[in-house]
Amino acid sequence: MKKKAIIIVMLVLTSLCLTINTAVAGAPLTVYGDVYDEDGNLTEPSAAMALNKRTGETLDGEVWSGYTEYQIQLGNMPGGWSVGDVINVTITKLDKTTSDEFTIPDDIMEQGSVINLDMHFKAEKKPIPGFELIALLGAIAIGCIILKRGRKK
Repeated sequence: MKKKAIIIVMLVLTSLCLTINTAVAGAPLTVYGDVYDEDGNLTEPSAAMALNKRTGETLDGEVWSGYTEYQIQLGNMPGGWSVGDVINVTITKLDKTTSDEFTIPDDIMEQGSVINLDMHFKAEKKPIPGFELIALLGAIAIGCIILKRGRKK
């Protein structure tokens, strides 16, 4: 009788642990957001993709012509997702890409199974026009000064 009770308790605990562990795997989870260009204006993305860093799986998202939002249904990943997974989101617009990542929080189900992640393209830092030429001319001038001082001695 004692053995049966212990076995039943162990089975219940095991099934509870499995349920908790897999409760969110494959469950609906939507990542969405607006996309902004380098100047902070809303812009239309051409592609969206998510990478689950734990499983290595990728999943294409949805973008719509004429709209500035993206949406990715993480529940559609073959391996699903779990609390604590780090998800990298990459947005493409023509030949530019930007990415950001987040960790799926413990309370995701209470949050409504949605994560808002706005994406921003970063302005490219361009060098000062002609900076290389100015640096070269400065180096030549310093070299000339050193040569002239060397000849006077």
